[in-house]
Amino acid sequence: MQKLNINVSIIDKSELYEGKKGKYLSLTLFENREGPDKYGNDGFIVQDIPPAARESGERGEIVGNWKTL
Repeated sequence: MQKLNINVSIIDKSELYEGKKGKYLSLTLFENREGPDKYGNDGFIVQDIPPAARESGERGEIVGNWKTL
């Protein structure tokens, strides 16, 4: 089981999209390269960005951390 903590005040709300059952936000989990950090987090959460932005070298905002329980 993973526990996620997301700072919703920094998400780009323009990337929210309407789905069949509500509004959604696409996120990606990355593992820390050097293992857990000093707070025990195993990785970080990045807000997905459009493919064109990614291809031009932009990166999504880090919006939180995660850890395996």
